[in-house]
Amino acid sequence: MAKEENIPLDSQTGEPRYNAIARFIGFNPWLILSVSIVMTWAAMTTLYDFEKSEPRLQIDPSVNALLSRDSDDVAFYQAVKDEFGNENTVVAALIAEDPFSAAHVAEAKKIVAELELFKDVEEVRSLANSIDPQLIGEDVITEDFFDQREGFDTSPAALRKRALAHPLYSHSLVADDASGLALMVQIGNLSDKKFMRSNLDHRIRAVMEKHWTGSGVLVGGMPPVKAETSRLLVKTITRNLPAVFLMGYVIFAIAFRSLRKAIVPLVTIGISLTWTLAIMAWDGHQMNVVTTIVPILLLTLGFAYVMYMLSEHQNLAREKAGRVSHRMLVSQALQEVSLPIAMTALTTMAGFLALTVSPLKAIRDFGYYSAVGVVASALASVIVAPPLVSILGATKPPDVSRFSKFAGFLADIVSNRTRLVFIGSGIAGALALGGALQIAVDVDIVGNLSPTTQVRADSDEINRNYGGVVPFYVVIDAEEVEAFDEYKNLIAVREFQDWLEKQPETGDTSSLADFVRMLYVAFAGDESKLNRLPNDASLTAQLLMFVEPEERRPFIDEERKRATVLVRSKKSHSAELRSLIKRVETRLKQLPKNLKARVTGDTIMLAEAADDIARGQIEGLAIAFGAIFLILLAYLRSPALAGIVLVPNVFPVLFYFGLLGWSGTPLNNSTALLACVVLGIAVDDTIHFVIRYRREGAENSDSHAVARICLEAIGRPVTYTSVLLVAGLLILGLSDLKNLREFGVLGATTLAFAWVVDLTLTPALCVRFRIGQPEEAPEAPELSQSTQSVA
Repeated sequence: MAKEENIPLDSQTGEPRYNAIARFIGFNPWLILSVSIVMTWAAMTTLYDFEKSEPRLQIDPSVNALLSRDSDDVAFYQAVKDEFGNENTVVAALIAEDPFSAAHVAEAKKIVAELELFKDVEEVRSLANSIDPQLIGEDVITEDFFDQREGFDTSPAALRKRALAHPLYSHSLVADDASGLALMVQIGNLSDKKFMRSNLDHRIRAVMEKHWTGSGVLVGGMPPVKAETSRLLVKTITRNLPAVFLMGYVIFAIAFRSLRKAIVPLVTIGISLTWTLAIMAWDGHQMNVVTTIVPILLLTLGFAYVMYMLSEHQNLAREKAGRVSHRMLVSQALQEVSLPIAMTALTTMAGFLALTVSPLKAIRDFGYYSAVGVVASALASVIVAPPLVSILGATKPPDVSRFSKFAGFLADIVSNRTRLVFIGSGIAGALALGGALQIAVDVDIVGNLSPTTQVRADSDEINRNYGGVVPFYVVIDAEEVEAFDEYKNLIAVREFQDWLEKQPETGDTSSLADFVRMLYVAFAGDESKLNRLPNDASLTAQLLMFVEPEERRPFIDEERKRATVLVRSKKSHSAELRSLIKRVETRLKQLPKNLKARVTGDTIMLAEAADDIARGQIEGLAIAFGAIFLILLAYLRSPALAGIVLVPNVFPVLFYFGLLGWSGTPLNNSTALLACVVLGIAVDDTIHFVIRYRREGAENSDSHAVARICLEAIGRPVTYTSVLLVAGLLILGLSDLKNLREFGVLGATTLAFAWVVDLTLTPALCVRFRIGQPEEAPEAPELSQSTQSVA
């Protein structure tokens, strides 16, 4: 090993004198470990409420954290919900060959009646309880759709025919092929979190299955989708965290040939993760579909920090066997790795903190809490791992002869075939750039669930036959009171609906125009008027007086100055919804000049926020590269060298974007995280290699020899940390949620590529530009024969 850089030697022993902190930690393991345990216990009391026996860190199933922070859309949407009710409805369906039979009608009524008794259910809309005014004789009889009325045909065939032609209920409360009846279960102001906790979707399904004797039931819609997503997030954490711990233990046991020493990373990372989660709980954070990734990502990162600490200890133990005490070895190992761990922590934090510029709160939170976790992991690796190594005692260093041969092979390549390494890197970069140009941006809440998930399968079926499960509002404002009594305004709304229902993404629409049309037909007693509206404002006002305000509340305000069109889309991809929104906004400009309209809904805001993902990606990467460059500049003291060292870390990021494009994976709320994450992690191994190269090459001008020494010392921990990171992310790739699978598989593939870059391109650049090495002395010129004769 080369002479330790900047470490003074003891005058008597000739061994390095350690700085006070390294020596204190190495020689006082029980004290340091006791303090760490006390801190961890305090963190656990913050993380878990022992009195109530429940965790303080909760799951938030809403999409609010995925929405943009610089928009008034959320406030507008909340005002619309307060005025017209919540359109996020549980959409259920009762399937049968003949759902209009007397037996099935009775069952449907029983189901609706029982569901309406649920405390959390505000209203249930179905043909079993929806008004159906009919002119019988000279009287208008306002009864429910299925109710028996003298002089009115309520046979199954007649009910089926009427339901399919009904202006308000066709495509909505009955399947397009009349194979089932839909139930719209309004949950009122019940939050997504309370909905999940109440298991309301499961209770609705239980009631339907108990009473319905048809061929099946469906339960879908956005509230069940969000609730199921949250349940799968909990499942991911509870299943994957132990799996990552077990994986880490196995890899460390193999790497160090010691079951005892493999305990060190488990305890160290368990402590750092507890600290991080406690900070999240203390800060009042509720985990969402994005920040759920934080614990598993920090586990794998923490393992990497401990790997470098243990590898350095083993290297020193192998080199100084029998010459120094075990605790002195621990102190020296700590001193050796403190600088690279500090720098890698800073660069990884820079990558994560760059995400905090995103307009989306979920991504900002991910960046912030991941950075906090990096600090906790780095801190634990230098104050928890060394005492544990001291207490467990010395172990026999593993045989590294095989890796030494591999390091020699790599050293030959990077020293003698440098140009080939550069050409290969250029080709890989060009291919990646070609894929990056094909990236699309898309978010899909429903499609994030596996197709085999019950609620996903049910929602897909509802999209095909019942008008869709993705609701949103078109809110239309008029300038004057009672404006929507006017024929010209009602017909404008209805014509807009006719256009909207022809769009491929749209399943069903309903509005005041449909409501008035239904009443008009009933009072006129002429079904030829099914598609007509009254052309007299006073007649419209009279018709509306025949129904309760709650019946018309979803469509019109009390002054009849603001109206809504409730739309249910069959599509949930944000790209498809954005396309629909653009066409809708263009069509709304054709409304009469006295009408102004605006589209709103949480899925609509989520679709529009997808554009912020791409913008935040560019800003975040620019900040991350800039911050990491400054960190490298502070260490290397040379802008040129800092730029050279940064080059190998451009390739994994470019490779990732190419992988997105070539695989057809969209940039979404999870995959948008990976570029900055990959940059922050990939640069770690580069820094470890560069620091070692500068240290070893300070007094050695033989680039090949220095490259081999560094690859032997750093290549092994780099390889094992890469295995840890890749394996940890692949475990995440087993998740039932698509966004987590994409994050895991793409991240693992990219970090595997980064490993190749760090063992080839990074050392090749160090050799080519002699980073930190003294200049070779110029060869002495040959003396001419005449000069030699004179001599």
